[in-house]
Amino acid sequence: MMVLLGVVCNAVMRLSGDPCNFVIGVVTIIVRMAMATGLAPNTTEYNGNQCHILDQLPTSLYTTLSRFNTDNQTTVYAVCPGCNCAYKPSFNCNTAATDYPTRCTNHIVGPSGSTPCSTELLEERHGRLRPIKPFLAASFMDYLARSLADAEIERLCDQACDDAMNSLHEPPNSDVTNVFQAGFMKTFEGPTPGQLFIDRGDKVRLAFAIHVDFFNPNGTRKRGNHDSIGIISLANLNLPLSIRYQPENIFLAGVIPGWREPEKDEISHFLRPIIDDCVVAWERGIHVSKTASSQDGRDVEVAIILSVNDLPAARKVSGSAGVRSPFYCTVCYCSGSETMYRSDFDRWGHRDASEARMWAQAWHNAKTLTEREEIFKQRGVRWSEFWRLPYWDPSRMLVIDSMHCIFEGIVHYHCRYVLGLDSSHAKTDSPLVPAFSYNWVPYGPHVPQEYCVNRDKEVKQISDIQTILTLPVGSGPGSVTPDQIRGKLSSKNLSALRFVCYSLNLPQEITNEQGRSVLARTKAHYVQLLLNWVCRRIVFISVVGILT
Repeated sequence: MMVLLGVVCNAVMRLSGDPCNFVIGVVTIIVRMAMATGLAPNTTEYNGNQCHILDQLPTSLYTTLSRFNTDNQTTVYAVCPGCNCAYKPSFNCNTAATDYPTRCTNHIVGPSGSTPCSTELLEERHGRLRPIKPFLAASFMDYLARSLADAEIERLCDQACDDAMNSLHEPPNSDVTNVFQAGFMKTFEGPTPGQLFIDRGDKVRLAFAIHVDFFNPNGTRKRGNHDSIGIISLANLNLPLSIRYQPENIFLAGVIPGWREPEKDEISHFLRPIIDDCVVAWERGIHVSKTASSQDGRDVEVAIILSVNDLPAARKVSGSAGVRSPFYCTVCYCSGSETMYRSDFDRWGHRDASEARMWAQAWHNAKTLTEREEIFKQRGVRWSEFWRLPYWDPSRMLVIDSMHCIFEGIVHYHCRYVLGLDSSHAKTDSPLVPAFSYNWVPYGPHVPQEYCVNRDKEVKQISDIQTILTLPVGSGPGSVTPDQIRGKLSSKNLSALRFVCYSLNLPQEITNEQGRSVLARTKAHYVQLLLNWVCRRIVFISVVGILT
């Protein structure tokens, strides 16, 4: 009864692992307390029959599901420790045991040709030959059968295609909240040429997003081990967003073993099992013998329309060049540093998927490493298992996820420190752009004695005065008024003001308030001389601009 209770809580009531473990633990305590009521006085030990019963009780959801044999079907691949090539086992009908090749037969392309890897794949453990590096791949067929056994899941999968089909002739909606509302799905053809994917008929058409990511199982520390293992998962895009990413609806295709990430051309070995199933599901479909709505079963056709990863993983799984290479974009033909700042986006040109497929196949068929490097250098593509899908188009289906941009602070860093879009930057005044340039006379030993300055501070003030005189004068944004220039000049020393007037060959006389011409002596006199020069200069520039 406890085993049945655990299965019902998980499979029917949809409780996750921790709540199910709590229910099983509480029931175990109740059973122990009930048994304790029948113990003899002054006795704290259970009798043999009670101990036998307690030993049979499940201790967790894992043991409960294993007794009901509800675990997913899996296949253990033998991965080569040298080149990461994965080998599916063959089953011996006589002994019911799995057999693996003893050595890796993968051919590694080198400078002078290809040579077999020949690395040992197996080692003896517990009296049997077992893979040195196992890779556990889940059954995609089993996942589809379990999903379609749920009546609500099956209904939602059909409804996604039907709703998209019914909205074909409606005007496009600017607020797209589901991938089936996008224009891409309304033009994406299915396995039958000329027929849309969403035109399912009586079949089940499922669109999936595949995700590959690597993480450190020991936690990320500055001085810790930099180990790395990866996961390959698929999400059913037919399901609404509210339940799409729930653990029971995610298909965990496999866990890429560590302790280091596979090389850029080795990750395809781990993608091959799920791509094998997806190729079959596209070309001839998968027949599920029984679903929630059909006792006779239904045909299922599957397409991977999105590959969602962070930037490094996206380039690895798609066989594209990294972001630091000249081919920094997987969507357009822009390449090289000379195109990084182009804004004429209507002339960028969309990448041709058929051309990229041709060069990826050429890279795969190349006999030497030199040929592969030359193709990759010229085209920026290499072989990927995704190219086995006839509809694969990385320029439209390769997506960089937003999680790394938002939750890891990349957008925060770019906005605050690269673009300077923060509150402290907004409060600071932007530097004024000079209104004109002038060939200033530098201060030096040739200056007459009466115009010399005495301290280094005053020498710096000379360049400050020259900068003030070139500021834009007006009433618009980014400009200063004559009174503001007067105030800035008045804060400088008299000797610095006198030298600037000398360098501009300004007259040493000024008209006072009584209208008489007097010799310039005070700081206010020299400030007025410089201000008069600025006003005449601005009027002259304005007149020349109008005439030209």
